[in-house]
Amino acid sequence: MPIRSNGNNKEYVIVRSNGYMTWFPAKELQTSCAVDVSKYPFDTQACKIRMEAWYHDNKSFVLNTNGSGIEISEVHFVENGEWDILNLSAYPFQYQEYGDNSSAYSCIHYTLILKRRSSYHLITTAFPFVILMALNLLVIVIPTECGEKLGFCMSQFLTMIVFLTLIAQNMPSSSFTI
Repeated sequence: MPIRSNGNNKEYVIVRSNGYMTWFPAKELQTSCAVDVSKYPFDTQACKIRMEAWYHDNKSFVLNTNGSGIEISEVHFVENGEWDILNLSAYPFQYQEYGDNSSAYSCIHYTLILKRRSSYHLITTAFPFVILMALNLLVIVIPTECGEKLGFCMSQFLTMIVFLTLIAQNMPSSSFTI
């Protein structure tokens, strides 16, 4: 039997005849994680998210998971072109806030491990950079008497600077790891 809350919110609680109630709260949250770009574009990121029940102790409100706590639904999940999900895990636990053990609070730790799909970055960054370096080596083929040797070197140098600027704009910025 669904019970509807007051107001415009449509929150449902399933109440069974034995008194057991199940509440399915729905809330869209946004979070962010620190990114380690030291192995870019071959990096793997571990994002840890902690959800707590701040206003209720474990006597009145307990956060828990069903099974692993996370299910990837084909309906709700949109695959990302840049990241691949390696692992999703969740584990509930309880912690004591005060030293007198008067109250415990429930919490769930979610761990999301992502691996960057590097093929796009290799095609758009590494491959052109290798071609530019190979063209730079062709300077030794141009005869010394030719006046175009210096012009070719300068144009290669300017092309490298523009290309490195484009790479710096596309790379995620982080000062924690460089």
